Amino acid sequence: MIKNPGKEKSGNNMENKQIDDERIAIIEFDKAWEEFFKKKLRPRSEKEDRKQQEEFHIWYNNVRKQSDTGKTPKEMGKRIMEFSWDDSEECDYYIPLNELLVTETAKVMKLKAIIGKKVEEYSDVIFPIESNIAEYFLENQQIKDADVKKAFINFIKNPFGEFDYSKFPIEYEIQFGASIGAQNKKIALHELKLIVDFLILSIENRDYIPGERGYLTWVCAFLGYLDEKSVKTLENKYRLMGHLANIPDDQIEKMIESLHQEKM
Repeated sequence: MIKNPGKEKSGNNMENKQIDDERIAIIEFDKAWEEFFKKKLRPRSEKEDRKQQEEFHIWYNNVRKQSDTGKTPKEMGKRIMEFSWDDSEECDYYIPLNELLVTETAKVMKLKAIIGKKVEEYSDVIFPIESNIAEYFLENQQIKDADVKKAFINFIKNPFGEFDYSKFPIEYEIQFGASIGAQNKKIALHELKLIVDFLILSIENRDYIPGERGYLTWVCAFLGYLDEKSVKTLENKYRLMGHLANIPDDQIEKMIESLHQEKM
């Protein structure tokens, strides 16, 4: 059988065009997702989450114009994204702390600080708080360690209050993280206060690092939010700073190890 090279070439072109269009559609969807949710508050309930996602799909299909065509998916007759909701999917939602914190006992009240093995014991509470702070910092890199310390102090003064995100975004993120943490592990208010004390101390212990963001950059590295190049830059910064301050090499290496969760 004699092949028709023109037909084969035409078929390849159509296939390549379809692949390119699918790639563009994914890029457009990701860009739209970032645009829509950039200024949206984290949903505090399943109902709120579903409502936001429904609104996004309506906006994406009918309002937002695609960068390459200047038309909406509905006008184009393609790239339309259907909304679906999986009721079986487990998500972390906010529950007010006054509904979560347990009664303080004599044993709990004897606890004076979160140190040593207690840090690991309370890691399920500490992690979501620090994770929220790290994620917020990555999107708002103008904030400093001092802003986070101030937010912790404001939050623990009124842990059951409602924080206006436009005025107190870091307090809002801390409270949300504390809620997830208190869902992970039953804690009393006294324990939450000690956790906040521990996190404030963690900030203060890194105030010798130049740039006023020693804690923020450290926590991003520790939680794996930074790429390898950024972590290497931090390691070099720690070494230079350590040598300038005449810090022993073994202590400098311990500082560098603290950037890597798997080495702790």
